[in-house]
Amino acid sequence: WKESAFRKLILFLVLTMGVRIVFTLQFLVMPKYYVRTLYDDFAIGSINAINTGFSNCALLLVHPVLGRFSTVSLMIVGMSISAFSLVFMAIPIEWYYLVPGIETRSQAYLVAIVTQILVFAFGELLFSPRFSEYVARVAPKDKVASYMSLAALPMFIAKPLNGIIGGLLVAYLCYDGICAKMDTGHIGFWDSPEFMWTIYLAMAVISPIAIIMTRKTIT
Repeated sequence: WKESAFRKLILFLVLTMGVRIVFTLQFLVMPKYYVRTLYDDFAIGSINAINTGFSNCALLLVHPVLGRFSTVSLMIVGMSISAFSLVFMAIPIEWYYLVPGIETRSQAYLVAIVTQILVFAFGELLFSPRFSEYVARVAPKDKVASYMSLAALPMFIAKPLNGIIGGLLVAYLCYDGICAKMDTGHIGFWDSPEFMWTIYLAMAVISPIAIIMTRKTIT
């Protein structure tokens, strides 16, 4: 703890917790969300594969230009984009009916889901590589391996934390049978799955804002 680099690392890891929770949504919350807002046989594996496929392809295209920007700047941009991706899930689903070609609730939810995944994947490919680079740079040369192992701490904490938060939010805002209730039109925004994503959005934006405010301290 006496090392300045260690204190900077711990502060940085704590500040990234908000956006790390977003990273765990794909496998902790999304599966229940898919089947309860759309249909029981929703192709969860196929929709989750979009993230990986897009990230790998996009990384090949943008990698040559990433080196022109500072590590912390790219992390802030990546975190901001990842957090912003939840906006597409948080806005009232009725707004999607204004888009030409979207006529049903299922179509609206599919557009919201795919758009969120693509935007999040782009933010992730900016953030994740630079996150590892930052940890390697801030570490003393004889302790890089130890510091890199600590880089897994946010995800280690975010998984059980979001297990609790996600469980509560799904139980109250995306419960089994909510699809039929939405079809009747007798459900308001504050009782809808969109409000669940609004709560997650509020948690996620804390990270980039906090990093911006403490940028001089962690660099």
